[in-house]
Amino acid sequence: MWKLTFLLFVNSIMFMDCIEIPFPNKCKFDDTECLTKTAQAFLPQFVVGMPELGVEVLDPLFIKRIDASTAGLKLIAKDVTILGFKGTQLKEIKFDKSFKTLKIKLLVDLHLSGQHDTSGNILVMPIVGKGPLFVTLRKIEVTVYVNVSRVKEGDKTYFSAEFKDFSYKLKDKADVIFDNLFEGNEVLASATKEMLHQSANEVVLGIGSPFVKAVIDAIIVRINELLKCFQADDIYIH
Repeated sequence: MWKLTFLLFVNSIMFMDCIEIPFPNKCKFDDTECLTKTAQAFLPQFVVGMPELGVEVLDPLFIKRIDASTAGLKLIAKDVTILGFKGTQLKEIKFDKSFKTLKIKLLVDLHLSGQHDTSGNILVMPIVGKGPLFVTLRKIEVTVYVNVSRVKEGDKTYFSAEFKDFSYKLKDKADVIFDNLFEGNEVLASATKEMLHQSANEVVLGIGSPFVKAVIDAIIVRINELLKCFQADDIYIH
């Protein structure tokens, strides 16, 4: 008897942040149009956070640290704030039953600010400094692939998403600004800043992957916070 009581207690703790609400419009797994439209309609609630379900706010998104260093560049971004997810356009959500993989394609304008610690070369141009970092990404298209599995905890079985792969491209002009370069030497800094301005898209494609991956990880965390609140068999049409 005590074992049953203990299991019920553990189960209640695991799902204490969830409340009993119906899942948004259900779709068949192979109905890409339904999946995409349903997710788009649900997006405004999702990005502002759903504390009653334990889902954290996505817009704004705060990330403590991102390491975007490469072999020839040290680039650490700290105290990063990202805005713009409220305007996300979901272009496609498609489920591959064979591989149990979900494809999510989205288009969004994002504004990033934070502090950088940088030394090395970006596009063969030297860069050294510590200070404010500002990035504007207009129409960045991100495609994410996640593995979908069932997780059983106590008497509840729910879906879980796990990162698999991603790609991204820019469909408009980006802006990249690194402030306080070369210890304030404007003569040295001006050439690097001009290069960053003229070649911002190339810079983002060259060093942006860790930033995009950090955003994807944050989104997946929130998706899983949501999925954990619903029985797997209750969120789709069989």
